[in-house]
Amino acid sequence: MRKVLERFVVFEGLDGAGTTTQARLLQQTMQHAGQSVWATAEPSEGAVGRLIRAALRREQVLEADTLAYLFAADRNEHLFAREHGICERLRTSWVICDRYLFSSLAYQAVETDPGFVATLNAAFPLPAWLIYVDVDPLTCATRRAERNQQELFDSLDFQRRVHTRYNAILADFAAEQRMRIVRIDGNQPADTIAAEVCSALGFQPI
Repeated sequence: MRKVLERFVVFEGLDGAGTTTQARLLQQTMQHAGQSVWATAEPSEGAVGRLIRAALRREQVLEADTLAYLFAADRNEHLFAREHGICERLRTSWVICDRYLFSSLAYQAVETDPGFVATLNAAFPLPAWLIYVDVDPLTCATRRAERNQQELFDSLDFQRRVHTRYNAILADFAAEQRMRIVRIDGNQPADTIAAEVCSALGFQPI
């Protein structure tokens, strides 16, 4: 049975779903309520995370299996680094993370054996809350086009397959009673989504 990390909140969704915006808004709400909060993201800002980001920007060409290994390695450092890892931060504050192991299960498993990706991530603890911002792939593609920056996984066909994977992942984890899964319609205004997230976590929206 996996360990569940209390006060650990993870946002997931397709590229363009608005997870980064919602993570920031939740951080602001929690801080306004007097809570200590550390916001972070994956890939991390560490050495392995920087290599992954270079690959996502197409500055490095890596095999799909290699990328899956790198995401797992980055996650291990992100979680367990002694001075600034997620587990250490949770001793004194909430942690909000924009993407976590569910992104690996959704993205890396499109081009790599899902069983292999699941094994790489099997030992990582679960968050107390998984917030999935659900936006259809075509809408996300329109939003990404406004950024004027094409990344490795941005093709509409790939994102459609990732969307299917996310639906399967949420179903697989639905029986995990210790992790709260909150699925939110990401087509709503950002403030409406933020209010739903806050309500789910027991905070009053700003």
